[in-house]
Amino acid sequence: METVLVQLTDGNAYKRLLELETLNLIKVVQNNSKMNVKPSERFAGKLKMSEEEYQNFQLYLKDVRNEWDRDF
Repeated sequence: METVLVQLTDGNAYKRLLELETLNLIKVVQNNSKMNVKPSERFAGKLKMSEEEYQNFQLYLKDVRNEWDRDF
């Protein structure tokens, strides 16, 4: 079996792929609709932190980002 990546250019194309799958001609391996989602939306809420841990993490990120602006 060969796996290929297909870019859909028509709104009905995914429906047609599913029809081909029902005929056992192809198998849809993965729906990559998440590729169009911004990472901030995709990963929002994934870190399970208490409010204190979250605030500490935000301070850490702020400090790390400030280091980027420093001249060495």
